[in-house]
Amino acid sequence: MTRPHRLLPAFFVALLASFAFADEARAFAYFATPTKWSPAGPGQFQQFIAAPPAGPHIPGVASYSFMAGGLTVADLATDPEHGLTPSLPLASLLAPLDKETAAQRELRVEAILSSALLTWANAVNVGAAINLTLQPVADSGARAGDAVQGGVGDIRIGAYRFIGALPPPSQPKMDFLAFAFQPGTLAFGSTLFGDVHFRCRLDKDPASATFCPEGVNWVDDPKAGAGSFDLFTVALHEFGHALGLGHSDQAGSIMADTYQGPQRALGADDIAGIRAIYQPIPEPSGLPLAIASLIGLASRRRRHSAPTNLARNVNMSQCKN
Repeated sequence: MTRPHRLLPAFFVALLASFAFADEARAFAYFATPTKWSPAGPGQFQQFIAAPPAGPHIPGVASYSFMAGGLTVADLATDPEHGLTPSLPLASLLAPLDKETAAQRELRVEAILSSALLTWANAVNVGAAINLTLQPVADSGARAGDAVQGGVGDIRIGAYRFIGALPPPSQPKMDFLAFAFQPGTLAFGSTLFGDVHFRCRLDKDPASATFCPEGVNWVDDPKAGAGSFDLFTVALHEFGHALGLGHSDQAGSIMADTYQGPQRALGADDIAGIRAIYQPIPEPSGLPLAIASLIGLASRRRRHSAPTNLARNVNMSQCKN
């Protein structure tokens, strides 16, 4: 329940048995203990009982914030991947553009990550309905997984060197690009829940403040080729986890457990999954019920039935919807 979810490069084998599917109809998945953000939030989450394609169909509210550099992980029991290495500035995930200042690069990275996160909300907020509210907040600068719930986003976004003690010696060594924790709060065991951490960008200069020889080549490129990884694509995947979705085996899903190259849009299965969690089931419209009532009335008149039977027939139509 407390293990983070990782996106693996395609040339690695995913050992994520908890997300095996019983049949092909269940393409999208939830966590072993399904959770979502509550409509009473920010700072509130809910556990639910449902198996895909069913879902709770309850709106949710969550906040998100961007972590600064220099923040260590307080909760090593839940997140031992980093060891004692501090976070790196999010701006360091991408190489600077020509004449771009550090502040401008930070805003550029945050805009990419915000856009990826809000892509999920846009899939749920259809028309005038706001079913998934994601609010940016200023980050307090607390350590990752600190015991203080306030002052940080429900979904905290940071960059780290992944050089901790994982995987255990009993597991084959694996590489990964990023990982995310399912929705939750301190009441669920740690403030790490909901957080997303990206592997640092490759930087082999020992004198650099963002030294990361085990990093990856992040780019902002919808046509990123071999040897590089599109930041938006990986962020889109990880935020799906932070909102409550597991992995999918459906072709075209952003929630596939391996990086398959740039993908800037949600697949049909991804949309179905996030809507199953946060989009209420539509109320039956008045027109079909009115038509059903008229049909029932005509039928009853032919049968010379009493009005009480007509009323029961209308209620039955509402129950079916």
